[in-house]
Amino acid sequence: MHDQATLQLTLLGKPEIRLDGALLASRLPVKGVALLAYLAVTGQTCSREALAGLLWGETPDAAARASLRVTLNRLPPALRPFLTLTYHTISLNPDRIILDVTSLATAVLSTDPSAWKTAVALYRGDFLEGFNVPDAPAFDEWALLERERLRLLVIELLHRLADNAYQQQATTDGITYARRILALDNWREEAHRLLMRLLALDGRRSEALTQFQTCRRLLAENLGVEPAAETIALYDNIKHNRLPPFDSDQSKPAPPHNLPASAAAFVGREPELAQLIDLLAQPDGRLLTILGPGGAGKTRLALETAARHLTDPRFLDGIFFVPLADLPSGTAVAPHIAETVGLKLSGAAAPDEQLCQHLRDRHLLLLLDNFEHLLPQAGLAAALLAAAPGLRLLVTSRERLNLYEEWLVELGGLALPPAAAVDWTGFSAPQLFIQRARRVYLGFDSAAEREAILRICQLVGGLPLALELAAAWVRTVPCQEIAAAIERHLDFLTSDLQNMPERQRSLRAAFDYSWELLPEPEQAMLAWLSVFRGGFDGEAALTITGKKERNRRERGERGVLLANSALSAPPQLNSPQSGLRQLSALVDKSLVQRQANGRYQLHEAVRLFAQEQISPADWAQVRTAHAGYYADFMADRGSKSTGEEAEAAFRLMALELENGRFAWQWALTDWSATEPLLSQMLPHLSLFYLRRGRSLEALDWLAEALQTIAADHPLTARLHHQFAKHEEAVGRFAEAQVRLLVCLPGLEAPDLVPYAADAWEMLGRAQRHLGDLTAAEASFQRSLTLHRLSGQTSNVAGVLNSLGVLTKNNGRYT
Repeated sequence: MHDQATLQLTLLGKPEIRLDGALLASRLPVKGVALLAYLAVTGQTCSREALAGLLWGETPDAAARASLRVTLNRLPPALRPFLTLTYHTISLNPDRIILDVTSLATAVLSTDPSAWKTAVALYRGDFLEGFNVPDAPAFDEWALLERERLRLLVIELLHRLADNAYQQQATTDGITYARRILALDNWREEAHRLLMRLLALDGRRSEALTQFQTCRRLLAENLGVEPAAETIALYDNIKHNRLPPFDSDQSKPAPPHNLPASAAAFVGREPELAQLIDLLAQPDGRLLTILGPGGAGKTRLALETAARHLTDPRFLDGIFFVPLADLPSGTAVAPHIAETVGLKLSGAAAPDEQLCQHLRDRHLLLLLDNFEHLLPQAGLAAALLAAAPGLRLLVTSRERLNLYEEWLVELGGLALPPAAAVDWTGFSAPQLFIQRARRVYLGFDSAAEREAILRICQLVGGLPLALELAAAWVRTVPCQEIAAAIERHLDFLTSDLQNMPERQRSLRAAFDYSWELLPEPEQAMLAWLSVFRGGFDGEAALTITGKKERNRRERGERGVLLANSALSAPPQLNSPQSGLRQLSALVDKSLVQRQANGRYQLHEAVRLFAQEQISPADWAQVRTAHAGYYADFMADRGSKSTGEEAEAAFRLMALELENGRFAWQWALTDWSATEPLLSQMLPHLSLFYLRRGRSLEALDWLAEALQTIAADHPLTARLHHQFAKHEEAVGRFAEAQVRLLVCLPGLEAPDLVPYAADAWEMLGRAQRHLGDLTAAEASFQRSLTLHRLSGQTSNVAGVLNSLGVLTKNNGRYT
């Protein structure tokens, strides 16, 4: 391939893939196009296992991986230099790749209208329009979410262009952009109003009036509502020729506001920003709550959203920022809002009533910041919205207001790049860290600190406050030491900036603030939930925290009950209040995140803080409960490793693998007492790694176990047996043969006969690969005898087949 060759992926609309201008898509397999699109858009290094599941999700694992290999082989040779292939992973080299999706996302960050115009011109249609990938539900789901995300981005750019055209009195261009918005989303009332205004100002009054009727019909059909009061008012003004001309409109003073000037550029949160802008444009998008833990950047996002609406004609009476964090719990909110919007309270009427009356005919956007400790007064928000049709509320809180009118936008960490990403600084988490670092140290060399910066971003889960606090140290502390300090203790992340709120001067202060607001049962629940790794489901949470009966253990069904392991819940969790209610409350308060697949997750920084709140004795108790639960879980799913249930079982094991490994590690710390638990988990964890082609990982944790457990312990022979399985899987036949010969004497006990039979069969395969056919035949015969002795008839056929192949290779056909 020529050094300057470029690969161009046009995915907005019907997909087209060109190499140096030559169209390739028609020569590519459908799943080859899907593979390239996924790798290009995500920018990730993906495991072959994950890609096989993405594109062949309805196919058994082995067949899916084979199909992936076939698809890669069918790609034109000219594409190979753009792909980075390893035994386990696949990625797309971003060098010399042109991707229209990237151009669109980049344009949203720009303030240049020409960049917006260029980007929307790329949007030929929805993402991968008309492109169907058979038997790939996971890919379809990803493409659907990506399609909606990109649609929102292009609508945001079209809104900006239409508004800009209006300001420039370029009615023809404005009309074109407004109609493009409605072509993408025809019940977007804000766009209907803008089109009506532009048509009327262009002298096309009858078309503007017709557009109102179209808007009314679409809102009725799609939402079952009438147009908003401002839309009806605009219609009346056009109908009666009262719409002010451009000059008159532009001579109006800018609407009042008290938004603080931004101290730094807005970084990240572009999808959430676009979502908020979109929701504010909806007829019923009048109460938006930005949810997130302390330090997630809720206030910054809310202020940016408000700033983007300073010229919005819907808020002619102003946009006001109402900070509530410093108000003590129980303080009345209405007087504080009244003061902010310039209302002087007087007379005997209640402040709430006076505020409702004052706002009744006004068109305002109010930003109520940090509402979580004032939730008993959430009814005020509903009362204000009912009294003032032209009012919209943007609220930040660690807990939802729980009002019917409320829309929720939840924040987690900023985007983290995959470890192998070349353009790693383009992701918002490292981008924020680098920007803040350069504010305190202009000579900061981000390239030299790449690995440490990525480690810091991962440790804090992309949490904006934590990134800013960490970046404040770069002038005096190398990034590698900052990362090490964070791993040791959260208190390292502090700031002495005088204009930063006290509750945000350290990551601990931010979490302490949330912790103190929790009732005691929720504190206990959150502390115990810190035991989970990689997410968890509701059943696991309620079982391990003691809110659900441990059925297997207490009914005496299969499962290992460890000695001296009282699995009772902490006293705070044994209240009449249900564990599910407590878990839901923690989700509402943004301390636990509920994912799209129904599982739960703790932000890593929240998890570290919560873990510090639990006593050593309780920590040992919850670790024991966690290990016991996941030992049962892995054994239950691992026992379904054959037949129709196998694929579903392994998918569930994959979801809980981090918890399974964490349980294994806990059991290793006191292996003499937890040997039954280790013995229960061993074959099923090992089988999972074997079936998923992850034997190199399995060798690492098995080696750790062999170094920990005494060499003469009965479990050691079984560990060597499993170790040899993975050595065989990666082609280390000589090493597997030696290991099997060492461990076979330890597998001679009557209760270990099935393991001995399997080990002899493995030894035969290793000897056959190494050319010792006589020894291989003897090993297979020994395995056959033991399989029959143990009653495992299903394995007899496999050994007979191996003997048959061996006999054929020896030339013995009779």
